[in-house]
Amino acid sequence: TDLYGCKTSRSFSTTIYGMHLGNLVWYDADDDGVKDAAETGMSGLTVQLWQAGPNGVADNGAGDDIKVGVDVVTDSSGNYLFTNITPGTGYYVMMPTLPPTRGVVALNGVTVDNGVDNDSNALQPGGPGTAMRSPLVTLTYQGEPATGVDSDDFNGDLTIDFGVRATVCVGNLVFKDVDDNGSYSSGTDQPVNGVTLQLFSVGADPLTATPVQTTTTNGSGLYGFCLLPGDYFVFVPP
Repeated sequence: TDLYGCKTSRSFSTTIYGMHLGNLVWYDADDDGVKDAAETGMSGLTVQLWQAGPNGVADNGAGDDIKVGVDVVTDSSGNYLFTNITPGTGYYVMMPTLPPTRGVVALNGVTVDNGVDNDSNALQPGGPGTAMRSPLVTLTYQGEPATGVDSDDFNGDLTIDFGVRATVCVGNLVFKDVDDNGSYSSGTDQPVNGVTLQLFSVGADPLTATPVQTTTTNGSGLYGFCLLPGDYFVFVPP
């Protein structure tokens, strides 16, 4: 008999079910927002899982958002997977960086968690070349897409996919032309660090218009812009 008058004891076991979330990043060659059989996955990309904070808004890994678990990397087929996730609301998947030449979301994606496999659910609030994320996702015990939808059970959502399309890049060197011959001479000419460069669409007035992108040269005098195909020019502001 214990302090509370109990004369016997009994053991109970509790099973806690972890959810899982995934699963594909692919190059959407025809830019239709749907994974076609001939299109290939993108390997080696860092993928993170976040949960929106008290404000309920996805802040792209900033603000009051909370990072969940550790980063994963897409495999040779472009697949990624997060496991042992607590059921809940406000989750989102984010890729903080993308390859320079494939850094834009597919044009015809679906920007809600619709439970459909092999369509692009990617958002890119910062524009081409910036972080890419999914919409907010709710994970419900025994309430996720069926096996026939995404090949797993009701405790996982493997329909959070990212279609990525191609970008073009322009650059890349600012130097002091010491020998004044109009071309870069290694060992003679001097790369210039810290120069501001702006990219404008053709026809824009660089003195009044807002640039499409702005960057600065690095210590080797190098710079680059990566964005959607189009007609542009590079401008060095006075």
